[in-house]
Amino acid sequence: MSFHSLSSTWAPAVPARRDSLALRLFRALGQEIRIRRAIREVNLLDERTLIDIGMMPGSTEHAVRRGRCR
Repeated sequence: MSFHSLSSTWAPAVPARRDSLALRLFRALGQEIRIRRAIREVNLLDERTLIDIGMMPGSTEHAVRRGRCR
């Protein structure tokens, strides 16, 4: 048995570390800030441009948060 065959099957016994509550909240806050910034940018587009890219003018927030419906 070679060293390579022994090392390829080895896995650490330490379980995967879960993120802390503070870190998860910080990431969620950052994601919400990015989404709101994107909504503001999309709302700056005129109606004709929105229709050209396949979005309805009244559904910009839904499209940014969840994507366009197909």
